[in-house]
Amino acid sequence: MGETEHCNGHNARVALGYAARGIPVFPCAPSGPRVKRPLTNNGHHDATSDVSAVGRWWQQWPAALVGVPTGAASGVWLLDVDGDAGRRSLNNLLSELGLDTLGDLTACVSRTPSGGLHLIFRLQPGERPRTRARDIAAGLDTRGVREDGASGGYFIAPGSILPDGRRYQFVDPFTLEPIVLTP
Repeated sequence: MGETEHCNGHNARVALGYAARGIPVFPCAPSGPRVKRPLTNNGHHDATSDVSAVGRWWQQWPAALVGVPTGAASGVWLLDVDGDAGRRSLNNLLSELGLDTLGDLTACVSRTPSGGLHLIFRLQPGERPRTRARDIAAGLDTRGVREDGASGGYFIAPGSILPDGRRYQFVDPFTLEPIVLTP
């Protein structure tokens, strides 16, 4: 699968699906030196669930990846697990918390095209997880909120497809196998 699928609107359908559920989105570069960077002037702060605005963005950038801001706008924060170091750190963290599997967490799990994981958590009242790199442990980054509660970052939404066909996809937290979503 290549650019043709994007031109046929796959990422646009993903973006519109999130927006229709009230989850704000914004377009991100699908390739090149700025891959995964916002394409809008104000980056993730431009995110919206306005279906008309989202449709216009994906008409302008049909291959754009779907970005989702963290924080109050979306109601979520993210733990980004990168590479072998991240998996080791995550396993150590789970053990320290007395948890056996990712399934013991209240999180959605997404596999990234590079083989990493995104653990997406719902923000709880008064919770202010910060955006940090490797503060928890090697290979673990967070995307959360600023001290004032505003969005402190973003992530690429599950369902997005890169031009080379690699996907961000939801996985079963117990087996880490892809979850097949039906329309």
